Amino acid sequence: RQLILLQKHHPWASGLPSPFLRARRVMRENLQSWFLDIEVLGKFNLAAAHRVMYVFFSYLNVHIVYGSRILPVSWLTPAAMHQWYNMLRIDQGKDRGPVDISEEEFDKSCTRCGRVLGNSGQHIWRWTGYNFGLDMVMTHDGSSLRLKRNHRTENVANLSHPSKRNIMYRISVASLDDQKQAVYSKTSGIQSVSLSKNEEIRVMTLDQEVSYPLLLSANFLIATNNTLGYCNTISINGSSNSGSNNA
Repeated sequence: RQLILLQKHHPWASGLPSPFLRARRVMRENLQSWFLDIEVLGKFNLAAAHRVMYVFFSYLNVHIVYGSRILPVSWLTPAAMHQWYNMLRIDQGKDRGPVDISEEEFDKSCTRCGRVLGNSGQHIWRWTGYNFGLDMVMTHDGSSLRLKRNHRTENVANLSHPSKRNIMYRISVASLDDQKQAVYSKTSGIQSVSLSKNEEIRVMTLDQEVSYPLLLSANFLIATNNTLGYCNTISINGSSNSGSNNA
């Protein structure tokens, strides 16, 4: 997809081979400006700016987006500042997590994760990336899905210390047949929970008709977002608006 957009908006890229690494190297060496420049970004709804924040949950994401000059600094800098602000609020006890967030706000601001469970055996995993000091571990045992706020003493420097942290989540699963049609699906709906250290909760009970492989989609909201009016700081003309500060 990156290569297709590259060839569409930059004629010098036509005729390039398809490997992704080759495309990245050519972009880095030839782009004099940002790949998705202001003219291209102007075609997108500003609501998409909310998703830019989640680039900063992973070092690799930042390295690729910034190193390959995909998004302009005028989009990346406000997103980085917003996440830094959220981190400070949580670290200093000003934010214990979201409470009473509407479904619209949840869908707009949540982190989106996914996994494919190949069989009905036990699976234990965590999604990588920065979670504001929460180490969340998922477990599947064939009959249920559970979520644990893991708090081990050897990781204490990297973890959030409040005795309770509020999170919101939605877990959805689906099984497909050979024609990729859903034969089983279930969702927890949006749930709000306050987790103590090392507390584990059941987030879904699986029915007998579940089949594998099982597609799992998880949405999490860990921080109370938009306290800096982040999207108001994004400007299509390349400058940053001051926005409102309700901190």
